[in-house]
This record gives sequence, structure tokens and C-alpha cells, in this order.
Amino acid sequence: MPRYFFHVRDGVSIEDREGTELADLQTAQREAVTMTGEILKSLGDKFWTHTQWLLEVCNEDGEVLFVLRFSGSLLPRNDP
Repeated sequence: MPRYFFHVRDGVSIEDREGTELADLQTAQREAVTMTGEILKSLGDKFWTHTQWLLEVCNEDGEVLFVLRFSGSLLPRNDP
């Protein structure tokens, strides 16, 4: 079974050194979406302090297979 590595990049790199064995690329994509949701939820207001956050998924050879990118922008309010 192939091993996939989920690296977080948000101004600081958090390398996944263990990886996760998953059946195929589609399963890795589903896992990435689930993982991203959990991470974003745990960040709370901290999410709004970074310009871009991403999850980079690589195979065992270190080849980047896909990337999920997120950023949040607070827009100025036009209060009367």
C-alpha cells in the first residue's frame, strides 16, 4: 500500500516524517480534505493572521502530488 506524506506550510513548515499508508490517490485526497478541515477548525482566529496556509501531499519519493491552499482576508467594514 502506498504511503502519503501530509506537510503543512503556514509560514513555518511542519514536515510529516512518518506518512500514512492509504489505498490510493483518491483516498489520500479525501484524507487531505478531512485533515485540512480539522486543522482549520483548531486554528480558530489564528487562521486570519497568515496570508496563505497550505497542505502539500507527497508520495514516498518526495514528489508533490497535490496541494490544498487556503487564505482568509478580513475586508474593511463600511459601518455608518
